[in-house]
Amino acid sequence: MKKVVLIAALSVGASVAFAQNIQFYNYIFSSGPLAAGINASVTSGALANAITFNTPNARVGDNLPLRSGSLSIQYDAAATSNAIYANQVGVNLGGVILGTGQIHFREDVFEIDAQGNELRLLGSAERIFSAGPLVAWNTVITFTGAPVQRMRAKKYFDLTAPDSGAIDLASIGFANQAPMVVPEPATMTALGLGAAALLRRRRKA
Repeated sequence: MKKVVLIAALSVGASVAFAQNIQFYNYIFSSGPLAAGINASVTSGALANAITFNTPNARVGDNLPLRSGSLSIQYDAAATSNAIYANQVGVNLGGVILGTGQIHFREDVFEIDAQGNELRLLGSAERIFSAGPLVAWNTVITFTGAPVQRMRAKKYFDLTAPDSGAIDLASIGFANQAPMVVPEPATMTALGLGAAALLRRRRKA
């Protein structure tokens, strides 16, 4: 089966600014034309951080060198404090798919140790995208067992767009993910105070 996809960021809502909770490292991309020019950027956020992989050449179809191709992206992530553990992973998939274009996406998330050895599978997600109005998708991979301090995400994308005589295209613009963490007590207190203040404002209104 062939895999493809685009991933966008899952935002975790909060009104208080926090330091970076997740460290991203050890990026590994597959070889080949679809992986050319990939670059990563990290955005810090409340209770979570997002990582985005821009994929400017992940496309197949009409007027392109390839009608099918594969792309894989792997990265590791670690909590920056012993009090914060990776808990859930949000995934967004989206892309331009026309005609016979199809995207097959799969992601596996593993717990790893400090040396990068994979200890256990934490969860998986998979979806096939075809042409139509639904070209974006969100899911949360809830980890099996206890939260972890280190995780490895492996993303697989297969793109196909056979020639039908019409416009056929499958493309990925970006791939983004936001590991979610268990808040520290101080963070929970700050969020609680913020919520209490909001309730007081509503009562006065």
